[in-house]
Amino acid sequence: MKIDSTNLVIWPRDWLQEDIPRLQVFSIGYDVSLSQWLPARNLSLDEQAAECLDGLAAAGLGDRPICFITHSFGGIIAKRLLLQALDCDADSPEGRIGNAIRGFVFYGTPHRGSPITRALRPTVIGSAFRPSSAVAQLDPRNEALRGLDRDFQAVAAHREIDVVSVAEGKKTAIASVSGRAFQAWLVPDGSADAGVGRFVTLECSNHPELCKPPDRKDSRYTLILEFLNRIISAQSKSQTLRSEAGH
Repeated sequence: MKIDSTNLVIWPRDWLQEDIPRLQVFSIGYDVSLSQWLPARNLSLDEQAAECLDGLAAAGLGDRPICFITHSFGGIIAKRLLLQALDCDADSPEGRIGNAIRGFVFYGTPHRGSPITRALRPTVIGSAFRPSSAVAQLDPRNEALRGLDRDFQAVAAHREIDVVSVAEGKKTAIASVSGRAFQAWLVPDGSADAGVGRFVTLECSNHPELCKPPDRKDSRYTLILEFLNRIISAQSKSQTLRSEAGH
């Protein structure tokens, strides 16, 4: 089926920039697959985060407040990007990006892993299967993931970064056998909660639907508007206080 791209709505581009004209929207792509055998570069989390950080630096970001709106594994990459950026010299392009980050929205991000990775272990589905780096990273037993979770919570709290975590309220169909659909929680509440900031469960949405609002009135979109306007308001107040202090 051919999709008519002229009528395709991409809400970050088509809605947000209309509702908040001062906003600049950038999209960051990354490679992710289930298996090492599938066509993807199979980069590590550190490599993916560094590549995204390089892209933001090349685009000249860092002079205005930055907010990340992420889905699933993209949230893990964004968290690692923040920590990498803050490890850089404050005057470097990467360091300026780190200091400009003001907020995160996590749609279904598996902060403490996903139970679905258990079903993807070679001992379960066959010894020939080789999980990708992303799948291995999301194993709930992964100590690096636990460390990232702890470090992000500490940094977000210390720097007063605005965080909203959004969890799926419905199971996702993952397979169909003999006409019977099998459903699962891809990212349960206990993992979807970043451990800092606000936590919301959307009862109407499964994992893929979390970041797909059908219209501007849908809560999946209105919470983004509220979040961004809160960031803008806080920034304006901060600038006013600095200006008054300078007189």
